[in-house]
Amino acid sequence: MADTLLQAKKTELKTMLARANTLRAEFEQKHAKNEQFDATELNNLIDSGTALREEITKIEALDQLGEFVDGKSAEREESARRRSESQAKSKSWGQIFTGSDEYKGRDVEGKTKPVNVKANPMLGSVDAQGGYLVFSQRETQVRDQAPLPDRTLLQILNTSPTTSDAIEYIILNSFTNNAAPVHYVLASRRILDDAPRVQNLVDVKLAGGLELKVESECLNGDGTGEHFLGILNTPNIQSRIMDGVAGQVMTGRNQAVADTVADTLRRSITDIRLAFYKANAIVLNPSDAEDLELQKDQNKNYMNIYDPIAQRIWRVPVVESVTIAAKTACTGDFIMGATLWDRMQTDIRTGEPNDLFLRKALAILANVRAAFAVTDPAAFEKILLK
Repeated sequence: MADTLLQAKKTELKTMLARANTLRAEFEQKHAKNEQFDATELNNLIDSGTALREEITKIEALDQLGEFVDGKSAEREESARRRSESQAKSKSWGQIFTGSDEYKGRDVEGKTKPVNVKANPMLGSVDAQGGYLVFSQRETQVRDQAPLPDRTLLQILNTSPTTSDAIEYIILNSFTNNAAPVHYVLASRRILDDAPRVQNLVDVKLAGGLELKVESECLNGDGTGEHFLGILNTPNIQSRIMDGVAGQVMTGRNQAVADTVADTLRRSITDIRLAFYKANAIVLNPSDAEDLELQKDQNKNYMNIYDPIAQRIWRVPVVESVTIAAKTACTGDFIMGATLWDRMQTDIRTGEPNDLFLRKALAILANVRAAFAVTDPAAFEKILLK
């Protein structure tokens, strides 16, 4: 009964609001023309609407009291808690950092204690909608080929959560310590008073830079200190060298003097398959990807061996990355051959290292707790191109 009455009152208020908006539009039109407007009906609607809103508030309060007596209030509180947790999970790094007690309680010099964003550092999260009462827009146009976002190495790698500070993995009965890739950006001290700018700086430059740093470690890390032992420096991975590479001797199964870069990449895919793995990515420097895309035949027609829209060559996805050196490529089974263990802990803090105090600047730093290992070296092949 109470629900029916409440709904009827809300419908009545909605009708009054629509009429009030119509009258308001008429008032604004006449006011722009310096014409008189009788505001009696509008004023009466405002008074009636205010009174009706108070009635609705009282009915809702009675409903809540009834729920409390019936024990339903706990269910409502639990539902609200879950919604709050869901909203918190959808926040970006910048939103978490600028909304934290550590950020709000920074000292006079702008320094903060570490803020744990508790999110996958390689996959920044942000709500797809614009917030309360702002809904995502549906694009009705059907396209021939949807544009794809740039593929990254971290999207290809097998990533596993962990709660440990050290990872054991079977390869050489070895043990590796936890690593902590670090990235920072510089900002003026005044920027900390502008939370939206800090949020943008963290979400765009800090998060993007840290992702590149982790990707570079997975490929090129030398294994010293807290550096990962990257794929290209891992012993016993496969290798292939094209003819004509300065200071190198041509090597590789069926590698021929006349082989092009495309030929060599195709042979590397077979190498991975013959090792009982399946290549699911080829990592190329953007300049080498450009050479492939611009390759022409004798009649100056583009050969289209590399599809830049689907980002594939020989049916295998291509990752264009600045973290791999030019004239070097890596083909592999990145799911079976390696694992990136992520503690889901990224700390963000601010400070004044070196001479930043004198420059009235700050460093906003992020470090991620993670570990990486190539568990199956034969699943990868390092290729030197000419």
